[in-house]
Amino acid sequence: MTTLHELFLDEIRQERGKFLSREVAELSSDELAELPAPVRRYMTVCGFAGRKKQWYAQLKWANVEMKLSRGGRWRKMECQQFNSVPDPVRIVHMRMRVGGVLPLEARDKFQSGRGNMLVRLLKIFTIEDVRGREMDESALVTVLSEALLIPAYAVQPYIRWEGVGPDRAAAFISAGESAVHGLFSFNEAGEFVRFETLQRWRSGKGGHLQRTPWRVTAGGYVSWDGIRHPTKVTAAWLEGEEWVEYFRGELRW
Repeated sequence: MTTLHELFLDEIRQERGKFLSREVAELSSDELAELPAPVRRYMTVCGFAGRKKQWYAQLKWANVEMKLSRGGRWRKMECQQFNSVPDPVRIVHMRMRVGGVLPLEARDKFQSGRGNMLVRLLKIFTIEDVRGREMDESALVTVLSEALLIPAYAVQPYIRWEGVGPDRAAAFISAGESAVHGLFSFNEAGEFVRFETLQRWRSGKGGHLQRTPWRVTAGGYVSWDGIRHPTKVTAAWLEGEEWVEYFRGELRW
């Protein structure tokens, strides 16, 4: 049986093969002019204007931890991620040990307009294979949350922007049969610091799925090769009136 890591590597090999003959262009002033002011400022202050657009990227994660439940403990996790831009694709491989002993692997993806979460225990026992409308929407809105980490996303025809104010912008993304949206917020320096949406699904009691407010934060910006990047990322659900983190990690550029 193919392991989930092997599946992950095969899927990204196939995606990367699509870009062998694709021309790489710069992020132009005309493209930036179409963006809301806070997004345009982010692109400028972080050094993306006039740079080559990435058609795909492999994000490098370190010190990743995740909680499987609100009262659970933080568990260390290995995480590898691949994104591609012309058609929105996001493929992630995660690995941790349950009880410090049993290996648990997951492959989470949005590809060809569909989302899928595949989880295996001991590499061979499939304990989750989640598909359907809710998974499609959740996976797509996660792609949207990363649109400013890989700026070529922001100028694709499947994303539409609306200015909300001097430090916020709404974004709408469509792919396959799904259409979702969220709100990006920026600090005084022009850096992207938060993404929020009401369109991510969460499994509750009895496995019942419901849309739950979801937030991603980004911070700890550093400069590398003339580009400013965030290094610290968290994800949280809104429970009552409190945002409860369940994911935290560091990006290495």
